[in-house]
Amino acid sequence: MNYSEIRMEARLLLKGHWNKLAVIWLVYFIIIIGLPYLVSSIFDGLDYVASFLIAGPLSLSIVMIILSVYESREYDLGDLFKGFSCYDRAFMANLLVTIYTLLWALLLIVPGIIAAIKYSQVYYIMAEDPHITSADAIKLSTKMMEGNKSDYAMLSLSFIGWALLCALTLGIGLLWLYSYQQMAFMIFYKKVKAKYYQRIVV
Repeated sequence: MNYSEIRMEARLLLKGHWNKLAVIWLVYFIIIIGLPYLVSSIFDGLDYVASFLIAGPLSLSIVMIILSVYESREYDLGDLFKGFSCYDRAFMANLLVTIYTLLWALLLIVPGIIAAIKYSQVYYIMAEDPHITSADAIKLSTKMMEGNKSDYAMLSLSFIGWALLCALTLGIGLLWLYSYQQMAFMIFYKKVKAKYYQRIVV
């Protein structure tokens, strides 16, 4: 898999969307950081619970937005809350992936990392299929990632240089980097999905 081509395609797809998506990411971080802080100030020690309750729906919402950009469809800031319309599926996806990953991580760090990669396509699958259950999405992600885990890891590592540059901006650059990464992962998902269905048809 050519990682440079994936990143180049991601940049082309994001043309004209960078700043709009940066605003969405800013609101995302305000919610994901601010809400748990607010809850903790009222109910001491419940910040982690608040974070967990909203993590799944927000993650699904972000992927839905990136999918809209990929498919040249309209989107707006309100789409950041789209994942909450199917809260049960999004919450269960996050819960199950977290539990499975932690169970593998109890063995060793490496199995935990492999498990996280194995389940990495769950939200992409759910964003495309509004009817699939979280459990089925996890099973499908596992099958799709067979033989593709190292490619995913290498694509992820290819952004390290950009992440280091973002550190020089005190993290502000992450508002743009995350869109870049997510679009690259969306392209990766589309390629892996096509390869998987071609394989099972043959």
